Amino acid sequence: MRAETSPVVIKAFLLAVFVSCATLILHCYVPSARAATCSNEAIRAEQGAAALALSDCRAYELASPESVPSLTKDTKLEFGGGKASPSGDAVSYYSRYPASGSQTSSETWLSARTVNGWSLKSLDPQLTPTPTTYAVCQPGVALSENLDAYLLSAGGDLSSSNASGYPGECGIPVEELVAGEPRGYSNLYLRRGDSPYALVNPAPAGVTPANATYQAASPDLSHIVFSEESMLTPDSEAESKLFEWVEGTIREVGILPSGDHVSATLGAATEDWGEGGGGTFLGLAPVSHAVSADGERVFFEANGNLYLRENAGQAPAADANCRTTSEANLACTLQIDVSKGAGTSGGGLFQFASRDGDRVFFTSDHALTFPSSAQAGKPDLYEFDVSAKQLVDLTVAASGTANVRGISGGSDDGTHLYFVARGVLTGSQQNGQGEVAQSGQPNLYLAREKALTYVATLSPWETGEGSTTLGGKDRFNWWEPLPGSPKTGRLKTAWSPSGRYLVFSSFKPLTGFDNSPAEPGLCGLNEPSCEELFLYDAEADELVCISCDATSDKPVGNTRLVERAEFLRLSPGPRYAPRVVLDDGRVFFDTENPLSPQDEGGFKDVYQYQDGGVSLISSGAAKGGSTFLDASADGSDIFFITPESLVRRDDDGGLPSVYDARVNGGFAEPPLPPAPCAGEQCHPAGPPPPAAPLPATSNFTGSGNVKAKPCRHGKVRRGGKCVKKKKHRHHHKRHQAGNNRGNN
Repeated sequence: MRAETSPVVIKAFLLAVFVSCATLILHCYVPSARAATCSNEAIRAEQGAAALALSDCRAYELASPESVPSLTKDTKLEFGGGKASPSGDAVSYYSRYPASGSQTSSETWLSARTVNGWSLKSLDPQLTPTPTTYAVCQPGVALSENLDAYLLSAGGDLSSSNASGYPGECGIPVEELVAGEPRGYSNLYLRRGDSPYALVNPAPAGVTPANATYQAASPDLSHIVFSEESMLTPDSEAESKLFEWVEGTIREVGILPSGDHVSATLGAATEDWGEGGGGTFLGLAPVSHAVSADGERVFFEANGNLYLRENAGQAPAADANCRTTSEANLACTLQIDVSKGAGTSGGGLFQFASRDGDRVFFTSDHALTFPSSAQAGKPDLYEFDVSAKQLVDLTVAASGTANVRGISGGSDDGTHLYFVARGVLTGSQQNGQGEVAQSGQPNLYLAREKALTYVATLSPWETGEGSTTLGGKDRFNWWEPLPGSPKTGRLKTAWSPSGRYLVFSSFKPLTGFDNSPAEPGLCGLNEPSCEELFLYDAEADELVCISCDATSDKPVGNTRLVERAEFLRLSPGPRYAPRVVLDDGRVFFDTENPLSPQDEGGFKDVYQYQDGGVSLISSGAAKGGSTFLDASADGSDIFFITPESLVRRDDDGGLPSVYDARVNGGFAEPPLPPAPCAGEQCHPAGPPPPAAPLPATSNFTGSGNVKAKPCRHGKVRRGGKCVKKKKHRHHHKRHQAGNNRGNN
């Protein structure tokens, strides 16, 4: 008797079959689903596996269609970084060496996206030849936030030795950019789109010109702050040298509340070399908002004090000290570091300000408030509210001194400020790793709405005899002036616009990852550890290492953010902080360490960190390093340089090119050339068949067609005549015989 199958077993069997079939169907239709998700899937597929592996439906676009930037003589790419527009539809970048055939000593390029690809143009005019390929006073270019306008710094003394002490290496524009410009001096020229240049620093009649040095500007370049040793305004004095250009009008900035004209320096800016030409511009003024977004607030330092020039672009008020309400819309000056405590006024060193200039942060070793822990050589960090006219000491130490060394970053609205201090400011508060601030060490803190949070302790600053490293391993994670240079410093951190996120590198294993190199010497001579990249989230109060290999492989190189000084050419020009970290926590960086299975290793590659994981942006297979440049405001565009040809139209033979990994991007490639012939296809074609005879009436030029008369029985028409019809007897017989055979 046959055993009956249980209904439960039958249902289980059918369910298993259904699940297997469904799984198979879904598996087979994954490409179709992905194609339906990514509207540019065909373009991604044409670009190959590297493009298909990109997240967010990204595809590659060649943003430097003419293989610029070019190579140096030793085949190493040298560039000054890039700047992308917030929309991602334009990007600028700098190549130290010009395109082939150009006599300029450097080139700044601007590339704009069109419907068919990227269109490239140079922003530098043709200069007179210089004795060296790379001149000391090469031209500098500062671009507006949207890249629709730019400020050009060009020209210089061509004599045997200029006022700055350099030999005559500076090229000047071959032709006048503005009629009547002072030739032989470093001038500033503003250009919007393709409109004519405007001279920013014209000297009045009878005034001897001088070299002008760009310092900072409003994002739209409507307000430009520069220094020059010349009397550019009627009431300026010879020693006054800080000015603001406002749509064709020059205003003096260095005016004290007393009305005195003084030699002034823009907050966080560099000191000029000589008369300004050729300075290294290591200051952070454009990054730290020393000039407000509307250009009407300018923070400057003079005589050891910190001042704010309010309404800087307007005519000067009769009362220079901002106390007359009837002149509230006119230019006046307010001292920021006025003492309300036990110490004397002054000593203010500008550090950072909100984008609108309403909140300003500075250090001073004067006790300006009650209480204050500031002492000589060991400053406190202060915040001044411009609207409320209130001063607060943010770093009062419970014991000892704060000894604030410098800032690490801040938010656009001034609600978040990261800084480093050697004092213990948070008591026994522990960070996520259970550590507390250490006295005498560089402790990283967050000041948020006047409350302090301890983040981590960095590698110490080391100076003097016996130091193994100049300035300490993590010395550029905070902006501390270098010894002997009170106005210069470097910074290699990055922060999101809201201030929620801070990105920095450190040689210390801050999260416990073993960062010792895979082999000795890979991360520096006699260096026992490698630099890793860390992300701090202020909302979660969490510190994570975003460059540490999850597979626990030891690093083969350092991972760091490029110092801000390296995003600027060593010339009169601006500082710019690329969009490394966004408000959603995404981070863009490059590293030699293979953090992805697709990364073949051996060279630097560009990565995106998001939601706890990393993904490749460059291919991971380039035979040379790839470098991150910038990103659009929402991260849809990630610009980087790579020697690899990622699209077919990049046929420069492996020269470095600028690419955009763009969400839903990519362009259809030009059609491939016809494939070479093979076999019978290579035989030359025979002569063409004869053309069909034209109808009899084709050449008729009369009034119309005439119908021919039919021939008599037994005749046919040939050549227009009726002839006797021929009989084909043999053919008829063969045909009949064939029919007979077919019927048998």
